[in-house]
Amino acid sequence: MREKHLLIGIDPHCTYETVHALRSIGEVLGQDTGSARLVLVSVVGELPVAVTCDTPSLPGSYRSIGQPLLIDAMISAQSLQAKLSLTKARTIARTCGFCDAHIDCVMRQGGTAEELTRVACNYHVDCIVLGNRGDSIWQLLRRCVTGSLSRQLTATAPCPVLTIPVSQKPSLAQISNVVYALPPLRV
Repeated sequence: MREKHLLIGIDPHCTYETVHALRSIGEVLGQDTGSARLVLVSVVGELPVAVTCDTPSLPGSYRSIGQPLLIDAMISAQSLQAKLSLTKARTIARTCGFCDAHIDCVMRQGGTAEELTRVACNYHVDCIVLGNRGDSIWQLLRRCVTGSLSRQLTATAPCPVLTIPVSQKPSLAQISNVVYALPPLRV
């Protein structure tokens, strides 16, 4: 039997939610951490093009304020932060019982849902695991504007998507809501 491949989404600052999800997977697997391979993935987002109005009297007159060197510096800073987050996540995974040989760290650049889906396909992942910030007013508003990563992933992922909210105890019996992608129905 092949070992299970779990993709863990690592956000840019390896937040409490991400750490909680990683530790929860370690606790759920318990002594079986040797039967799983972790693929820790951090995605450096695409930089938005910043613009400013040249002439207030001419609506639509814009110029880019992003100089090439500044954009390169911003990408380098994001990449460094992603590497630090992956290092922290690898350390946490080792403390949860995963051996270094079963942990792959991957850094990608692009849209988060798209890149997580690509990595899941490339590594033949059995499940994508994400931390969840919960349903605070701020999170609900943010989801209205930018959308929900877990919702985007359920539409594109080649495998189930498990979100672990911080309010949830790390026990398989207590994980009450599992969201996963199903293949499209063929009529």
